[in-house]
Amino acid sequence: MQTEPRTEREIFDDLVELCSRPGYVHAVAYLCFRDNVIRYRKDVTGDDFAKMRSFERLIRNEINALIGCMVKAELDWSLPAPAGMTELIELSDSLLAEYHDRMTADAYGGMSAEAIQSGFDPMSTGEALREAVFYAAESAYVFQFRDMACDRYANDGDWLIDKKGYSPIDAREICRALFDSQNQILASVLGEMRKKHPSEWTVLEGFRLDIDDIAARCGKTTEEVAKFLSAFTYQSEKGHKDYSQIDDFNEVAVTPILQAPNGAQYLFQYYPLVEASYDSPFYWFSEDKEYFPTASSNRGDFTETFLTERLISIFGSESVFSNVDVYEGKKRIGEMDCLVVFGEYALIFQAKSQRLTLPARKGKLEKLKDDFGRAVQKAYDQAVTCAKAIPKEGVRYVCPDGREPDLSNIERVYPVCVLADHYPALAMQARSFLKSTTDSLLGAPLVCDLFLIDVVTEMLPSPLRLLSYITLRAQFGEKILVTNELATFGYYLRQNLWVDDALNMMLLDDTVASELDAAMTVRRDGLPGKDTLKGILTKLKNTRLGKLVAEVEHDPNQFSVGMGLAILEMGEDSVRKMSSTLDLMIRDAGRTGGHHDLTIPLEHRDAGLSIHVNSDPNQEASDKLRSHMLYRKYAQRAGNWFGLLLEPTTGKPRFGAKVRAPHAFDFELEAITTKAAPLQKFEDLPAQVVKRKIGRNDPCPCGSGKKFKRCCL
Repeated sequence: MQTEPRTEREIFDDLVELCSRPGYVHAVAYLCFRDNVIRYRKDVTGDDFAKMRSFERLIRNEINALIGCMVKAELDWSLPAPAGMTELIELSDSLLAEYHDRMTADAYGGMSAEAIQSGFDPMSTGEALREAVFYAAESAYVFQFRDMACDRYANDGDWLIDKKGYSPIDAREICRALFDSQNQILASVLGEMRKKHPSEWTVLEGFRLDIDDIAARCGKTTEEVAKFLSAFTYQSEKGHKDYSQIDDFNEVAVTPILQAPNGAQYLFQYYPLVEASYDSPFYWFSEDKEYFPTASSNRGDFTETFLTERLISIFGSESVFSNVDVYEGKKRIGEMDCLVVFGEYALIFQAKSQRLTLPARKGKLEKLKDDFGRAVQKAYDQAVTCAKAIPKEGVRYVCPDGREPDLSNIERVYPVCVLADHYPALAMQARSFLKSTTDSLLGAPLVCDLFLIDVVTEMLPSPLRLLSYITLRAQFGEKILVTNELATFGYYLRQNLWVDDALNMMLLDDTVASELDAAMTVRRDGLPGKDTLKGILTKLKNTRLGKLVAEVEHDPNQFSVGMGLAILEMGEDSVRKMSSTLDLMIRDAGRTGGHHDLTIPLEHRDAGLSIHVNSDPNQEASDKLRSHMLYRKYAQRAGNWFGLLLEPTTGKPRFGAKVRAPHAFDFELEAITTKAAPLQKFEDLPAQVVKRKIGRNDPCPCGSGKKFKRCCL
């Protein structure tokens, strides 16, 4: 006989009972060691980090829930017998799995193929988003919380010193030292366990904090370290009585340090500590009515400054404009927090400091929509207002420093909505709630947080690369289903973000970000390993197209941006085949002094690319290239065509060109193109350049339809 699934209330009550058993704190220590500690041999790799995104482990919120249930009663620190310890661990896993199954059943129980085919979005319900929010993977790294908090509260240092006894720099250095100290203590505890009888095995002491060691490592006094730690130490006298559901506000998530009766302090999860160091001070400020307006202003300044500085690190100060006022005549119609102009592309960044409130986290659909509206929709609408003003006459853009960016040549604009705080399941909420539009000027938006901006600008080496990610994300966003934008970016770095037309939907598992996790940790925390993922950042290396991209990827000239994006979108096989063909052309042209050209369609961009290799004088070569581009564009009925002239022997670009205009009937071009040879496709590229003598009266090999003597000769 099948029994009815238990309610959340029943499962939670069992969790509370389990966590109040004698010695449960030792089970928590084991679970944290099992599911939070990354072990590696020589170099850290994506495989080492994959377990942190695996469905097999307990996530941070689940472990916090266990600790939250545990502190509802007075802690018993005695060590259970081995059999008792095993039972505590197995029951913890079992009850948390049952709780997740219960929440998932409530979220997706009514979902059917018929409902989805009729247009129902299974992720648009409050129950589904509640499950996604609680079980979402972290969208920020520990070193981001730790280091960015120092900048976030740099102007609030006096208040923090006066009220809490530590400065933002103190917090960063103490957190770094604590991490190193705890790792060493844990390694020592594991070594000592080998000498003990199994009945004495416990890793609890591996999570104890040694204040003297921490102070010595960071050059602070023990009193300074103690003051910082006390700000994040759970006050047991509160009793945690209001914690009655797994996604209720959990005090131990913001005060994760527990204190034993003997005064020893324990930190089971490092992540909540650094996250609290990033988030909690603002809530402390809100209780000081006199200081709060200053803190709010500082918070906004940090968000815009951090965003601007990270973008300047990629695009350069000449292409990045902050706090841009938009005027239509004398009327101010909008403001852009940050504007990036790169060739014919513009990125409009709108930043907000908004967190997901507790009722929204608990699945209240109207509250979810309300929070999202204030956090994201408002930012998007502001960006769209500014973008739609671009084609209008008499619109001016004015920066506080007096600069007036020129947007007269902009062909494509992408809005980017950026949140300053961790906003769980943001990508999923954006998919369900964001009301957006696209047209010939306005591209689909990217919704993310400051942490993603930090990662993207760290991993991508040039403006062209960053722009490529944003354009591909916009083009295929509707086909990609993720809860965490790091998964999308990790997938992009590994194998680009092109989604085949045959696919209606692609679900990305969080584990695709594991190699990105490893590379970022190597870069920011100095662990041994590779700091660049094998994929799109390496596939062009030592290829002819890779060398061409290297020549133009920092150049915002109009012809180079669209062409560079087209090259970056190519698959690896196409890149290598086209590079080999170009190499042969360049060598042959250098040896014989002849002319070679390669023309291919770029159907996904409504464009094509013509590459000429010759040593003709500049004007003659330019006229020849542009003429070739015009009739090839006409034949293909494309809206855009790119052209590039390369030097023989060296293959260096001499100049490039671009033709952009809607297709229109032309008698002369029609006559030429009817005789033109069909365009080559990637799969038809020759393995080698065929060297044959072309007669003066033979058709020109470039495919123009003219005689050789009237064309490329």
